[in-house]
Amino acid sequence: MKFREKIVFFSELFLSLISAYSIFLIIWRFGYQLNPNTILQIRHLALFSLFFFFIASSIRLLFNFKEVRQEKLFVVDIIAYILLFLAVSASTFFPRQVQTYFPVLHLLQSRELIYILLGLLSVINVSKFVFRALSSKTNPSLLFIYSFLFLILLGTGLLLLPNSHHGNLQFPDALFTATTSVCVTGLTTVDVAQTFTFTGQLIILFLIQIGGIGVMTFTSFFALSFMGSSNFGGSFILKDFLSEENLGNMFKTLVNIIVVTFIVEIIGAILILYSIHETLEIGLKHEIFVSVFHSISAFCNAGISVFHGNLTNPLVTANYVFLFWIAALIIFGGLGFPIVFNFMNWVKHFFVNLSKMLMGRQEHYIHRPRIINIHTRIVVYTTLFLLISGTVFIFFSEYNHAFAGMNTGEKLISSFFSAVTPRTAGFNKIDPGKFLPSSIIIIIILMIIGAGPMSTGGGLKVSTFAISILSALGISRQKRRLEIFGREIDSWTIGRAYATIVLYFTWAILAVSILSFTENEGNITIWTFEVLSAISTVGLSLNFSPELSLAGKYIIIATMFAGRIGILTFFSGIMKRYQPKNYRYPQAGIIL
Repeated sequence: MKFREKIVFFSELFLSLISAYSIFLIIWRFGYQLNPNTILQIRHLALFSLFFFFIASSIRLLFNFKEVRQEKLFVVDIIAYILLFLAVSASTFFPRQVQTYFPVLHLLQSRELIYILLGLLSVINVSKFVFRALSSKTNPSLLFIYSFLFLILLGTGLLLLPNSHHGNLQFPDALFTATTSVCVTGLTTVDVAQTFTFTGQLIILFLIQIGGIGVMTFTSFFALSFMGSSNFGGSFILKDFLSEENLGNMFKTLVNIIVVTFIVEIIGAILILYSIHETLEIGLKHEIFVSVFHSISAFCNAGISVFHGNLTNPLVTANYVFLFWIAALIIFGGLGFPIVFNFMNWVKHFFVNLSKMLMGRQEHYIHRPRIINIHTRIVVYTTLFLLISGTVFIFFSEYNHAFAGMNTGEKLISSFFSAVTPRTAGFNKIDPGKFLPSSIIIIIILMIIGAGPMSTGGGLKVSTFAISILSALGISRQKRRLEIFGREIDSWTIGRAYATIVLYFTWAILAVSILSFTENEGNITIWTFEVLSAISTVGLSLNFSPELSLAGKYIIIATMFAGRIGILTFFSGIMKRYQPKNYRYPQAGIIL
């Protein structure tokens, strides 16, 4: 190893160690009740961390500038470095001179900026470390499992910090809450509004956001943004996570996912804010937090609310504008990013042609057949069918029961919301325990089917449901090939659909069977509803989650985890991979 390479290696290693130390400082500062002297000492230690970040970053730029220049966000990296230099200068090198001659830089001495800068630099460097780990020969599915498991354990530790709760949180409940947040499920054994402080609710929001989009998506975004040249092994594995065919498009796909997510959540938060403004009497700052929390929770299909009693709370249960925006965010998040990007391409194609027509150019029409691909058609059509049929059925089923006393418009909106939330969202405007058995069956069916692939939702996925139904109908007609919208579906896709269904129900049956032994309360309907809600990451409950025994909590935790990973991905990660052979056995028929 050359001298320059050794210097770069040790600087990267030093940055990783400083990142870990900085994260520890941030947790210490905001996770505990501290006296003023301790807070001041931590601030001094944070300034030392910034100084070491500056030294290590300077060495990296000096000895490895050629590679740094190849970063996707090189300009952002340079701006961050300049900001780091100014912050260190203002707080460490020349604090008096800054106060005297450059008072405008006084903001760089603020504790908020110091901790934000420390956190951002730590996340970037930890992301690089994680991405480099992708180059190992570890099973990609197992890496996916590890990433979620690490985030759950981290979230559990953060929620147990004294500043995160009001002093009545036990480890199983913290683990349950962290799991339901990361797995964007929504089942809770404690009341989020009454158990957790503002800091705890912020941690839950962070877990929902990272868990909804995916740990690998976030870490890979930062890694690819601030790495000069990505590792081929890591890029190849990430390609499978993103379902991206072209390695060169991975960064673009990651950027699109992050940008679309934040734009939709910001727009959703603004719309929700307008719908609740001056109706809750909690002040503008709290209204903004409530709006952001519910926007992220809805888009990520988490179903967790900071209102006591979820959306059955009298403050919002009759606010139908608020409920409409929640439902819209749930649907949008449940469609899946590939479908959103597909529609974005269609819109781009449409407006490019329209602009050329208005400009009178002869080549005004660009023929691009099948912009809306078969995957988008299947998911959108199936989603519309499920939403419409679910709304109609619940409307007539609960017309004179759970919806009694409402006018027709309110009944229709309540029916629509009740059909949307089982699609893995979990918000409940009306307690599901008040529904008739016929409505419960429909809700269970919607929970099982779930949302779209590569979305923030769970369940079997609407594409799996559609493929399996169409395949079954084709086989009953003695049709050997499955053809949809002028395309033939390959046998591997059909096999994966059936494998997912078998593993899904196998896990569900085993979980229900175990609950029947561990739980003294409830019945087979309640246990089945709870397990299906967990494995589909829905979050609806027949008021049973708080009554779970200790063993029952761990069963539901494991079920939520497997459901968020994806039941097929979960088993692919824990089972030994098949090694293809260079020969095939003779075929044999089996009587079915």
